[in-house]
Amino acid sequence: MDLIGVLAAHHVDYVVIGGFAAIAHGSPRATRDLDIVAAPDNDNLARLLAALRDLEADRLLPDRPPHPVTAADVATLALGTTLHATTRAGALDVVGRPAGAPAYEQLAAHAVVVPVGEHEVRVAGLDHLIAMKRAAGRPLDLQDIADLTEP
Repeated sequence: MDLIGVLAAHHVDYVVIGGFAAIAHGSPRATRDLDIVAAPDNDNLARLLAALRDLEADRLLPDRPPHPVTAADVATLALGTTLHATTRAGALDVVGRPAGAPAYEQLAAHAVVVPVGEHEVRVAGLDHLIAMKRAAGRPLDLQDIADLTEP
């Protein structure tokens, strides 16, 4: 089962951001990971933890060896941290509070739904995606903005 399938099986409430969202909106670029924002309520974070355990997720931290994702790692998402993980189904970044993004409720309310395999996934709306990419300001993000706004 893939990342999206496991998140769906555990009923995790999330919105896709990052490269996959850019691709969903028409960017020609490729991405190697899935970036999401999870609803920060306790019940959803518990479902996310269960999904990450099912995915055999290891947290990636600079200058430290990977370690299995813990409840404490997931709890810090509500404080705005980012959890970088490797899983048996690929790389996953869970962003607590992305720069340039509104509160989760607004991000989710303005998301668009796209089919991914047998699942329907909420992807950040174009305006919110561009705001997040502008706030990140990396060359790749600026290229995504150019790709997404060219006529």
